[in-house]
Amino acid sequence: MPAVSISKQDSLSATFAALSDPTRRAMLKRLSQGEATVNDLAAPFKMSLPAISKHIKVLEKAGLLTKTVQKQQRPCKLNGTKLKQAIDWIDQYKLLWEGRLDRLDEVAKSLQTTETTIAAAAVSSKEEIAADIAKSDVATNLIASQAINTPATTQKDQIISPKIESPQTKTKAAAKSKRKKMKTKELNPKLDLTFERLIDVPPHLVWRAWTEPDLIKQWFCPLPWKTIHADVDVRPGGKMHTVMQSPEGQEFPGTGCYLETVKDERIVWTNALLPGYRPAPPNVPCNDEEQTEFMFTAIVEMAPHKVNGVDGTRYRATVLHADEKGCQKHDAMGFEAGWSAALDQLVAMVKKGI
Repeated sequence: MPAVSISKQDSLSATFAALSDPTRRAMLKRLSQGEATVNDLAAPFKMSLPAISKHIKVLEKAGLLTKTVQKQQRPCKLNGTKLKQAIDWIDQYKLLWEGRLDRLDEVAKSLQTTETTIAAAAVSSKEEIAADIAKSDVATNLIASQAINTPATTQKDQIISPKIESPQTKTKAAAKSKRKKMKTKELNPKLDLTFERLIDVPPHLVWRAWTEPDLIKQWFCPLPWKTIHADVDVRPGGKMHTVMQSPEGQEFPGTGCYLETVKDERIVWTNALLPGYRPAPPNVPCNDEEQTEFMFTAIVEMAPHKVNGVDGTRYRATVLHADEKGCQKHDAMGFEAGWSAALDQLVAMVKKGI
């Protein structure tokens, strides 16, 4: 899901930047047990006091700790107000992700119901036509004529021509075989995030839910948020663009470029490129305290798999990050919970039918 830039004036930026460092998180954990001096906070770490003081200043600037002025040593204490603001902000996105997959599930189920109905109607029509032909005199005459005019042949008389495949056919077959065997390369735990699940809707409906703008708008951004625009050109180099709207009416556009699209199997896109493979404007490095957006490449894979006796999908989502800071930030934002909730919504949407 596309990352959203937040204004530098937003105090949450300083809060999350402060929380992104493991040393500072350890300090806050210590302060949750009560007040502590600078020496107390420095004790577990092999670093100089000036370095510890820099970490404390970052936490103090973010409002996560305060220093007691009444005491001579000015011990530090935790400020829970800022942490609560961060938790409240994360909770609203938790609702967003949980709602997204519920609605996506409904769309996918609707697609499944529609295609089942169409298939049943086609079979019924075929049977009716066959019955009408069998009853007609024309059919009887054609059968008799065929029996009279066709010479009998024995097994020796039959000539079986060898199947000759063109170079193009062989190339396509080899490519298809390669795609079936192709798996996501070995992941780097410091840079990549992934999760995998079995879902009881088939891959071709998952594909439609990901690639049709009208369907994307129904599940991609759950209530109380809305997806007010979706524009996709599902081919390598094509555009992936969405606009999300908050309950307050603020819009959050996200644009990326498709790198690989294999129908009913695999979708790969990145926000590091604009459509046509044009490089996107560079972001502020993720080690900057105000940085909230990060570059990533997302891979969605879907493979046929029986689930509870029905045609289902082995679904895997993988996100590759440019650096460790971006990966840590995405993980802290709730990657697994968010993508898993989105998948739940996709399944519910498919099952409901359209």
